[in-house]
Amino acid sequence: MLDNFQNTVKFIQSMMATSFSDSTYHKIRQTVHSFLESSQAEKEFRKEKIKKYSIELFDNSLEHEDVKQLLMAASVSESASDSFSFLNLSKIEHSFQEKIKSTFIKMSFDITVPEDACYSDRQTSSYLKDSIAQKDFISIIIHLEPYYGNRTFIDSMNGVGKFFCHLLWDIDKDFLIQYITKNEWSFKTELVLFTLRNHSAEIIPHLMQEQNLYPLFRLLMSLIDNLDCKFKQKQQFSFEDIPDYTNIFIEFTIKHNDVFQTFVRKSRLHSSLSFIYLFGWSVAKDQKILKDYLPFISFHSSNQNEAFSQGYIKHANANNIHNDSWTIINHWVSNSTKRNNPINLLSGFESLFINGLAFDFKEKHLFLNKMKELLDNIELLQYSWNNRNYKEVFSIVFYLALANKQKKFQFSDDEMQKHFAVLYDKRYEVLFGHYIIEVITQMLKKPEDVKQITFKDSSYSDCTLNFG
Repeated sequence: MLDNFQNTVKFIQSMMATSFSDSTYHKIRQTVHSFLESSQAEKEFRKEKIKKYSIELFDNSLEHEDVKQLLMAASVSESASDSFSFLNLSKIEHSFQEKIKSTFIKMSFDITVPEDACYSDRQTSSYLKDSIAQKDFISIIIHLEPYYGNRTFIDSMNGVGKFFCHLLWDIDKDFLIQYITKNEWSFKTELVLFTLRNHSAEIIPHLMQEQNLYPLFRLLMSLIDNLDCKFKQKQQFSFEDIPDYTNIFIEFTIKHNDVFQTFVRKSRLHSSLSFIYLFGWSVAKDQKILKDYLPFISFHSSNQNEAFSQGYIKHANANNIHNDSWTIINHWVSNSTKRNNPINLLSGFESLFINGLAFDFKEKHLFLNKMKELLDNIELLQYSWNNRNYKEVFSIVFYLALANKQKKFQFSDDEMQKHFAVLYDKRYEVLFGHYIIEVITQMLKKPEDVKQITFKDSSYSDCTLNFG
């Protein structure tokens, strides 16, 4: 084993005569990994020898303020522990730090499309250059997407540049934050953003005031992408495991409202359940941004609306839930009914509507007055040419009746006939179906007896909502 270790050291020392390139970095990693391949008991012993060697290299780099030797020491440490934990980076003096930063500044990193590349690749590169020249940050994101799906791009991002960025992050975080905010976009700034994507939540608050919005856009996307990946990779990961990033979302929505809608749509964040859940949570904390959510209500995916509802209800403010739920249902019905959808189309907002629509009706007569107002409005509209509004009101009646599951107000037959006569008009049964009228009637008469409701999903198949 001693010879094996000495051979490893000799090989690493031979790398001193070469430039610290991607090739150098990957060869060191491969060599250290090969040395550490052994039984678990012997592996710990070998790892200790590598640790001592990396510290020896590190101490020599401090003594001579030798950046290359520092990179060698750090690469050995990272190869053995996936971090720089063997090295006490706080021992690096200010003068040496400046030399390290200067080396990074001088480092060249670019990804070019060859002249003989296919037309689509050359066209993408051309569009990207135009977006960079115009400082159109959203377009840069769009035109970079093909790169992020390219193996060559990913391999380039995972070389010595990424390693150097990780090292700098542990040495001086502020330096890298300043770098991405003060420099024009380049593949080098993209490298830093790619490398630091797991630190997005820590960096984003420093970017809110900057005029250069690209780093903010990219790291917001990374933040959500990281959460989405956890959902895909971990069966036990759920909405409850999502950290509280609401301050980030609220501040971004308010401070950059002029680009918020465009960015969310073109980055496709609005299709992420993690993003929508956090938006619901954010709206629960700050009612002012509810208006910014409404354009993202989905009329094709109840899962997205349910994600918002879960985020909202889990953190709901009792002072706002009533008004917020009414704002959302008015937006929902005014758009969903345009598509000739059934009254009981699954919206994804069921839990929010059931908990919120009747929240402020503390007494039975207040609930009665609201229900009567809606049904009387239907009576007035029955001869109107505006059939869409006619259906909208009945959709709200349906959901308000479901909300009585929480209030448990009971109306006698006489009260039903007197105040809600529209429900006994056969014309509405023909228009909306016997089942809809039956559900509304039962929820008003004996809400506790209703154990489940049948809805229609986006394919108009039956699905059931159980009340437990």
